[in-house]
Amino acid sequence: MRWIYSFCLTLFLFSCADDRVTDELRRFQSSTIKVDNEKYMESSNLFGNEAGFKSCPPVARIVYFSGGESCTACYVKGLARFNEYVHLESEEGIEFVFIMSPRTDEIARTAALLSNCPLEHTVYLDTCNAFLKDNPEFPQNELFHSFVINDAGNVLMVGDPFKNEKMLSLFRKIVAKEKERRKVRKIV
Repeated sequence: MRWIYSFCLTLFLFSCADDRVTDELRRFQSSTIKVDNEKYMESSNLFGNEAGFKSCPPVARIVYFSGGESCTACYVKGLARFNEYVHLESEEGIEFVFIMSPRTDEIARTAALLSNCPLEHTVYLDTCNAFLKDNPEFPQNELFHSFVINDAGNVLMVGDPFKNEKMLSLFRKIVAKEKERRKVRKIV
């Protein structure tokens, strides 16, 4: 009998956790995310080259945010994998936005790690939490810290498009749809 009680309690707890994650995902997908490159250039330390700064708005922005919850060295080391994708900025009109907002006691260490980062793209070291201040509804759950937004800041996709083929396929469909939406908007 005790085993059945424990099993039921476990199911209940996991179902509540799933409901919380689902609710957080719904709130996030219905929010508007503000990504202000000009502001971040003024308030952040920039590492890498200045790829990604365009005169016209991108078709979509892929945002990768690290708020200091996970291993900073691991995150910075993992950024190098995006070198094979940054060509999409010029070819597809996609913009990559990498934002790191470390804890105060981790800022110097994060800056040192980024100065040796092999990523061929700009990384914002957001030392004053400008991104989180601009987006107070931003979820704390790290599952939602990689996402795609359109030029209006609407969340189009949650997750890293380059994690697997299914995500990449979904991402390509989203980009095609956004390009079509822009064409229609220009005509009207």
